[in-house]
Amino acid sequence: MIKKYLDRNNLPDQFSRIPVAAGIVMATKLIRGGQDLDILNHFWKKDEAYHLFSGNLYETRRDNFNALTGRYMAPYGLSDDASLANLLKVHEEEIFGCNDYESAFESLFI
Repeated sequence: MIKKYLDRNNLPDQFSRIPVAAGIVMATKLIRGGQDLDILNHFWKKDEAYHLFSGNLYETRRDNFNALTGRYMAPYGLSDDASLANLLKVHEEEIFGCNDYESAFESLFI
């Protein structure tokens, strides 16, 4: 589902396929929605269910991203990548005020 990304030095690394910007958008919407009172801990604390920012295994970070994506999609009744991509575009504009930065969400989906 997620295309390979490059890190800031434009060199691929084992974590470059984790779209952190998309994760921030999803977590922000969940936090603002108040639907999960412990979402801050799940997202920011290392070794929690939605944490994307540290860890030694790509698989763990990928699984956390997938868990966050599932949690984000549930309240909106989304079931496919196209619907997810469309909603992320709306929410990224709302949260970041633009949708034209380096890790544009439309490139997340094959």
